[in-house]
Amino acid sequence: MKILVFINPPGSYMQIETKEMVIFLRDDGISLQYPDGQCAGYGIDGNMLIFMGQSCELFPTKIILHDQRTTNFTHK
Repeated sequence: MKILVFINPPGSYMQIETKEMVIFLRDDGISLQYPDGQCAGYGIDGNMLIFMGQSCELFPTKIILHDQRTTNFTHK
């Protein structure tokens, strides 16, 4: 699984900065969470789940990555 984070240059468009975003890597997919409770998940079946939050324009100033996978993955 690859995670790409794109940061837009200043002035590209207006975004609201938040303190941090937490990314959880799990055996069954990935989930993202902001401190205000806004979160989303992406499963290995390709389904995206988005949960209620306050803003769709939040942009993190810090990203925390938690790798909670238990499976031993091999990369080819």
